[in-house]
Amino acid sequence: MKRFHLAWAFAALFLVAACGDDGGGTTTDTTNGTDTVTTDTNTNANTSSVTGVSSEGVTCTEPTPAAGCTGANSDASNVGFEYPWCGLTAGSTTYTCQGCPMGRLNFQGKYRAVKDGLASPPVLDFDNYKETLFIDGNTFSIHIVDDSGGVTTGKGWFMCAEKPEQLNEHTYWMFTEASSPDGAWTAGTVLESDHIIVQGTDQAVISWYDSVGAQTYVDLEYCRIGSQLSGVECTDPFAN
Repeated sequence: MKRFHLAWAFAALFLVAACGDDGGGTTTDTTNGTDTVTTDTNTNANTSSVTGVSSEGVTCTEPTPAAGCTGANSDASNVGFEYPWCGLTAGSTTYTCQGCPMGRLNFQGKYRAVKDGLASPPVLDFDNYKETLFIDGNTFSIHIVDDSGGVTTGKGWFMCAEKPEQLNEHTYWMFTEASSPDGAWTAGTVLESDHIIVQGTDQAVISWYDSVGAQTYVDLEYCRIGSQLSGVECTDPFAN
């Protein structure tokens, strides 16, 4: 499952890095991670009202950060729903250094993908592609309709890897539930992204890698639904 590819360059001068310390590159795909989840029949599940992610039945012991871990819990503000940090294995690496155990303070809410936010006026809609990305604490949900009309949905949690386990401090997104037309995204799929680059809380750029450990990627711009993007309202693409 690959996202729409943008022929786009962003003005980094106006943006602030929210996670990581180098540029890098992007799109999405799959590598399986590990998570200890037990079945629970409790009807009062602890569930995010924004992303639909539930922590009910999740049992684990928080891993001890690796020696030399830099920035562990560096963004530990209580900003929203918190999914337990149980560690993550993605590709050939097991991650214990977590920089955002409760999510990112300046990346919370409901966002949509934007075709060209730097145009005048901004161009929100692609020809056919639509994507929303909802963030609550360290949880996310995603809804994509691709160019051919295929529907991909998923939700889960994310973590911000730190040195020495990830020299470029990338973000990893673990799906607890997912469905895509080609079957590439399922529960246990992990996506890798470079910086989450934000301007205030209303605009973001995410570089999504084609797969965990890949060198190729796609950059996507996002705006927070309900905000203004250079005077243009950022609307939900699925509301029409």
